[in-house]
Amino acid sequence: MFDEAAFWARFDRSPHPKGCHIWTGNRPGGRYGHVKVNGKTRLVHRVVYELTKGPVPDGHWVLHTCDEEGCGNPEHVYAGTPRQNVLDKMARGHGGFGELHGRHILAEADVRAILAVAATWPTWTRYSPRGAMQTLARRYGVSRMTIFRVVTRRNWKHTL
Repeated sequence: MFDEAAFWARFDRSPHPKGCHIWTGNRPGGRYGHVKVNGKTRLVHRVVYELTKGPVPDGHWVLHTCDEEGCGNPEHVYAGTPRQNVLDKMARGHGGFGELHGRHILAEADVRAILAVAATWPTWTRYSPRGAMQTLARRYGVSRMTIFRVVTRRNWKHTL
């Protein structure tokens, strides 16, 4: 059985520069807090959201306004889409997505051009007409697998 009082007691509410309540329990790798709720391991900030604001809407994640992974201040968590999460990270200079990634080769304009070409390919397949991915790969100086990952939206998901 989940003990809500014990859960809230696990936060350090001493003065924090951003007003965060820091989880003092399990934080694997020093990152997000974890807690057992009815035998299932859950992310602490998600439990905070559910206890204070209700169920997380379908297709949404629980995000932080404070950039503190261990924060459980109910005022610092909100429901957002995965895309909002990526855009928030990029706006704050975190995450290393797209052109912010230290080893990127493609630019956003290149990705848009690749996606435009891929949009002309048959809808029944994720793969290109014979040799088209290899041609794009040579044109942009990347591997055919990089083109495949762009076209199938495994990489550069944030680019429209």
